[in-house]
Amino acid sequence: MQAEAYGEISATGHTRLGEAEGNVERLIALVNELLALEKMESGMLELSVMQMPVSEVIEPALAMVAGVAAKHSVEIKVMPHENQVINADKERIGQVISNLLGNAIKFSPEVEKSSSTWNNSINRPEYQ
Repeated sequence: MQAEAYGEISATGHTRLGEAEGNVERLIALVNELLALEKMESGMLELSVMQMPVSEVIEPALAMVAGVAAKHSVEIKVMPHENQVINADKERIGQVISNLLGNAIKFSPEVEKSSSTWNNSINRPEYQ
């Protein structure tokens, strides 16, 4: 967007404009999720399942919740996941992961330190 197309904008104005753009992007994503839900309920949702590195799903999901995490003073650490692949619909699994992370951040009580890891040998999450 051409922020200064109509004149000079202050630093605060740039901040507010960035927040507004982020809100517009979130609203578009929400509308797209509602459309996908409608497709799912009508049996018209098509999944595009493919094999991909886990990082292609985790990293964008983390980026999506970074603002919420910062607002709640939450630091998210990701264990190394090199060479791990999944078979999934990238868009849908990304939505699931970012929704889970966002809800965990928003609705968890404040604690000094908490961690969650996935132990592949027993196939269940471990919480500390």
